Amino acid sequence: MTAKGTMLCYFIALVFNIANAQNIPEDFKKVTDSLINVAPKTYYELSSVLKLNSGDTVLLRYFTNAATVKNYREGQIFALNELGKSYRNLSLFNESISLFKKALQVSEADKNIEFRLISLNLLSEVYQKTEAVQSALDNAQKALDLAGSINNPSDNIKRSMNVSMNSIGSIYYLLGQYDRAIDKFKEVIKLEEELGNNLGLANNHQDLGYSYEAEEYLDEALQNFHIALAYNEIAGSKQIRIKSNLGIAHSYVHQGKTQDGLDILESLFKLSENLE
Repeated sequence: MTAKGTMLCYFIALVFNIANAQNIPEDFKKVTDSLINVAPKTYYELSSVLKLNSGDTVLLRYFTNAATVKNYREGQIFALNELGKSYRNLSLFNESISLFKKALQVSEADKNIEFRLISLNLLSEVYQKTEAVQSALDNAQKALDLAGSINNPSDNIKRSMNVSMNSIGSIYYLLGQYDRAIDKFKEVIKLEEELGNNLGLANNHQDLGYSYEAEEYLDEALQNFHIALAYNEIAGSKQIRIKSNLGIAHSYVHQGKTQDGLDILESLFKLSENLE
């Protein structure tokens, strides 16, 4: 997205938020009041209720403000991170980073390790998108060190640790250190198998496939792309379905199977049109 397009998206979002600030649906106000009264303490509990509204910046800002007034920090952190994701998806990376940092600050004050790990991992991810490699690595390593310091970590903590390790593998990939990326993704796959995390397995096999492809180990790349798609039959990520198939298409082209690669690319056009 161009700088002009980015600013246009930002001002459209700003105008939309202002115009709708007084038009929050009564149902969402009731959901907000109920959540703040119950005050769930985990990310999963909040996500299970608010996932349908996770892309609506107007509702998320309403929820953030309400949670802040009531000093419900977990709700505030969750909404700030979801807002950050929305701006990240619009390529408004500065705004996204600012929101993730605010969420991290609140999580540190709340001494909530699970939420702190999520914010650190989100920061690492968005820094990768801006190619701020050192910042991406610093935040992933902070999250990994924090998770590793916990005795008897919960499955949620283990999942966050695996996300951090995947981020480090992705940074190695960005730096062209494909051997180190391969080793890291293999390490994460073993840990995801212990958790039975199909989404994590699909994602890491996909990333492993791209690392093998970069090293021109095309048979290994294809094998991992197909494994990723098999796990994704359960996980159901549209992004993984598209990216793994793209990886297969690229590998076919490298093998001289140009028509097979083109056939896969054509099959992905319709699916990619609706990708968020």
